[in-house]
Amino acid sequence: MRKRTTNPVDSVRVSAAAEYSPEGTEYARSRIGNALEHASEAILSTHVHLTRHKDRAVAEPFVASATVDMNGRIVHATATGASEHEAVDLLADRVRRQLDKSARHWEEIRGGVADRELRDLGRGHVDTNVVP
Repeated sequence: MRKRTTNPVDSVRVSAAAEYSPEGTEYARSRIGNALEHASEAILSTHVHLTRHKDRAVAEPFVASATVDMNGRIVHATATGASEHEAVDLLADRVRRQLDKSARHWEEIRGGVADRELRDLGRGHVDTNVVP
């Protein structure tokens, strides 16, 4: 990963419903900003949207969603929780995983060409026309 010149926390925009506390929005900014440290490329923009279901019967009423533009690749994640902190924590974990998976070097992380050849062999894609 290359060094960044700006703090990812500063680039996170958070919009929250009135049910979210100011501390909750600041917590979301901090947690998502920390998750952005896993990005393999420059983060162009990040928007976090925090809402709450109006229906009191919903078991996990707090909803947190994030849209991250990682150098043209859009990464989106959503999580729900029983509290605003739980929803944000789950969202941060999902954003971190999505950023790891969307890295351009994902094939290297997963094992690369050798694994691909083994998968092809397991699927029956074997070249039987081998010349001795």
